[in-house]
Amino acid sequence: MARQGDLARACLHDHGRPPSPVEAIQLAQQATLETRDRKKHPRSLTQQRTTWRTQAAQVLGSEHAIKRMVHTALHPPQLASAADVEAARLDTAWIDQTAARVITAVESRRSTWQVWHVRAEAHRALRSTPDLTLTPAQAEQVVDLLVDAALETHSIALNARDHPDSDQARGIREPDPLRRRDGTSVYTVAGTQQYTSTRILTAEARLLATAGRTDGRTATTDDVDLALLEATAHGVTLNPGQADLVRQMATSGSRLQLAIAPAGTGKTTALHALTTAWTTSGGTVIGLGRVS
Repeated sequence: MARQGDLARACLHDHGRPPSPVEAIQLAQQATLETRDRKKHPRSLTQQRTTWRTQAAQVLGSEHAIKRMVHTALHPPQLASAADVEAARLDTAWIDQTAARVITAVESRRSTWQVWHVRAEAHRALRSTPDLTLTPAQAEQVVDLLVDAALETHSIALNARDHPDSDQARGIREPDPLRRRDGTSVYTVAGTQQYTSTRILTAEARLLATAGRTDGRTATTDDVDLALLEATAHGVTLNPGQADLVRQMATSGSRLQLAIAPAGTGKTTALHALTTAWTTSGGTVIGLGRVS
């Protein structure tokens, strides 16, 4: 930085003006080249190893410490053996219970998932298991078992090929040359299979059944008109689409309704008027939100 400042002052002295942005970059590059450390002379591998050993002795404290460190690196302590794995009780029951917890965690954040979501959660579940020491290879084997159990036992495949009109449903399949080693078709993208769970499908069915019911509480059209007039009196005039949303949701009697529109189209404004109409008619409003 000091050399760059000297060059900038020289430019001002020579040209009567400070350097332009392009010239400043060039001066910075020149200053870097002039002030950087010289490259070291080439050294043979033997010279380099001697230097490294001297530095290691200074850091570790002695030649004996170097030998001990090298021995430890070449003879690492044994991690989990097969007996250790068996002692950890990684039996079928443990795999099934852990796979169930994996799917519970996944379905708490999404309604459908792929193998990658399950594998990531299986790794997290394995890392959070106390007193479980596995080699990397053993850990991957356990994760594979968890993923298989989670997808085959605790998940439901959402596959268009299961449709009665699909080729697979009619018993038509690709010949072996057009199938991968795992039996899947080369015409499918690996890892894109979507899954869900019984709990998700049950919740979806419950929501659909509730949405089909029209025996819910309603507000009167007078309540809606008053709410819209009150909004206008406060300087907020709803457009026809917003007003229609308020009328439909307040008077339809549907047990479950959705207001879907792009951001910035006035959903919150419309729901504020709906809240006024609903509470004026004697109803109760509870606002809920999800923290991401």
